[in-house]
Order: sequence, then structure tokens, then C-alpha cells
Amino acid sequence: SIKVAVPDGYVRSSETVPMLYDITAAAIPTGNRLVEFFIANADAKQILLGTKKGLKQTNFQVQAMRQIEAIDLTPQDWTQFRPDLVRGLGGADADTLIKADHEKSNERISETAGTAVEVKYGKIGKPSLYGDDQESVRFTMLVPISVKTASGEVQAVVACAGAIVVVSSRLLYIFAYGDPEAEGGMPAVRAALDQSV
Repeated sequence: SIKVAVPDGYVRSSETVPMLYDITAAAIPTGNRLVEFFIANADAKQILLGTKKGLKQTNFQVQAMRQIEAIDLTPQDWTQFRPDLVRGLGGADADTLIKADHEKSNERISETAGTAVEVKYGKIGKPSLYGDDQESVRFTMLVPISVKTASGEVQAVVACAGAIVVVSSRLLYIFAYGDPEAEGGMPAVRAALDQSV
């Protein structure tokens, strides 16, 4: 049992909009497991009414790394492991990581959605580190994305702020996603993450 703070007015998509949760779980790299996907209640209501396909407000995901999610991490483990994590993050090429799983990811999404879905990513590059302390490692990325279905193609750029943290002795990724063109842009998405972790 893991407790994660989320803002008031947010709901678990796994309970409220399970199809959205399932598609998101299918889309993430197979090395990670989607623990929960929190969306604003107002967005959930519009999705359920069929009046909205996207999310207007910043949303949050909690993911676990499958390879180590059953391992208890002590504060000493985190202190020892964190420098390697920061080095790996600084050298990570998100484009290469996504490309390696891209075709299989689209197959999983299409199977889950019950219709052909093609997701493509633009140039992402390396994460930008903005926090490294005993509490967490934090970073930001801009993610250009296009989603093509039978009803057309949607293109967007998503602002992502992420934190790698240890919660209840488990290593977790906590992400906030939002619109970089909305009021506040990336700093607002980053602030939303920082308030939740």
C-alpha cells in the first residue's frame, strides 16, 4: 500500500475512467508499471459524457520500475544509488528509449483500445535535471506527440515534470503532465509536481 499526495478534485482513472487508465498503461514502456493515473474530476466527467477527448488540467501518473518494484530501499540505499541515477538520467536519450518500444507500444495501445492507434513522438532529447537531494531527483521534458486514429490525427506538445522518489521503501516515478501553452506553462506543471511530492 503506497500513499501519494494529489491535489483536491482529482480522481483515480483506474476507477473512474478505466479505459483511459488501460490505454495509458499499454502506452508506457514495458519496463515500468502504471500504478495509478490521476486526472481532474472535471476532465473525468467530460470524458464520461463523451464531450472531451483530451485532458485540460494537469494530470499525474505514478509508475514503478518492474525490475526493482518488490525491493525494499533504505535511506542508505537511496543515498548510494542516487548519484548513479542522476548520471543515467543526464545521459538518457528519451528518443532512443521510446524508439526501442515504439512499434510494440502501438500494438498494445491498439489492442487495448479495440481500434488502430498510431502514436508518434517528435524530438524529445535528454531530460533537464532541476532537483537532486535526499528527497528526490527531479527533471522536466517537452514531449511532441501525434496520435492517429480512424477519426483523424491530433498533434500536441506535452510538458512533463518528473520526480524519482522512495515512498514506503519503494522506488517510484511520479509525473505531472500539462499543456506548455496554458497559463504558467512548464513552470506551472513543475509547481504542480512539487506540491504533490
